[in-house]
Amino acid sequence: MEKNDFEVGSLLDDGGKLAIIYREIETGDLDTVCNSIKWRKNYELYYLDGDIAILSEGALNRLIKYGQIAIIKDNPQNLSIDDFKKRQK
Repeated sequence: MEKNDFEVGSLLDDGGKLAIIYREIETGDLDTVCNSIKWRKNYELYYLDGDIAILSEGALNRLIKYGQIAIIKDNPQNLSIDDFKKRQK
C-alpha cells in the first residue's frame, strides 16, 4: 500500500462531506491511556458540518485506497462550497 504524508490544510471529500486536515499528531503526542492509539501517527480532521475525527495514518491511507475518502487536488483558494457541492452530483 502506498504510504502518504498528508499535509495539514489538505481538503478531503469524505463520502460527500468536506473535511480539512487540521493537525498531524506525531507518534507519542496524543494524550490518551490507549497505547495502540498513542504510539502511531494520527490526523485530526475537521468537517464542515462541525464533526471532528482522529484517524490513524494507516486508516486514512486505506480509506483513500478504497475510494471512501478522496484528497481534493484543486487549489483551495479557487474552490468554493458551491463548487464542492457540484462535484458531488
